[in-house]
Amino acid sequence: MSAPTFVILIACFASIALADDFKTTDGKEYKNVTVSRVEPDGIVISFSGGIVKIPFIELSEELQRKYNYDPETAKQFAADIAQKQQELYTQTQSQKEEANARASEIAAKSAAPERQPVSASLHESALDRKVGPKPEQLPDGTVVSLDKQIRPWLLDPDSLIYDSWGELKVGLSPGGNPAWTVTVTYRTKNAHGAYMGNMTCSYWLREKDGVWLLRPSQ
Repeated sequence: MSAPTFVILIACFASIALADDFKTTDGKEYKNVTVSRVEPDGIVISFSGGIVKIPFIELSEELQRKYNYDPETAKQFAADIAQKQQELYTQTQSQKEEANARASEIAAKSAAPERQPVSASLHESALDRKVGPKPEQLPDGTVVSLDKQIRPWLLDPDSLIYDSWGELKVGLSPGGNPAWTVTVTYRTKNAHGAYMGNMTCSYWLREKDGVWLLRPSQ
């Protein structure tokens, strides 16, 4: 399916507001459901427990017919999503490699015996004064500006769950500029509505320059 066709297909599945009770083929029930979006491979619903996407293969034939389920269309839709995920992963890996290469080059050029490593000892140093205002961090650890950057990258932003946030610290960006750094671990759903494994990443943040991916942590 070409890119323009894919966009048109998605646009056709507009939000649908219906109050109903759903029951999956494995017996799981959803009460007072509102169908917010219908996609070729499933429906996105909101209910008292939150928001979830139910694949058509887990719904009765009656519901499949009601929402115009077509196995071939669903298969193509899933393939398109998988391809986009792979492209995003490849792009992220490329950016990571470029950032690491730049960081290594900068470190090699600026290395000197008397140079002190960037660490907590830089508190109130010249680097701290140049890094800019500390980004807002909520009591649960969430860095507000970074959260707004992460969600648009995801296939299902509403499924995002943060498992942990690290402490905001002072460091250097790939370009050698002072920047805040933070590490976060999170989970999100894939194209099939299932949660993927935890992803841990570190980020550089500067209010005026935006947010850069540092590296996925192992």
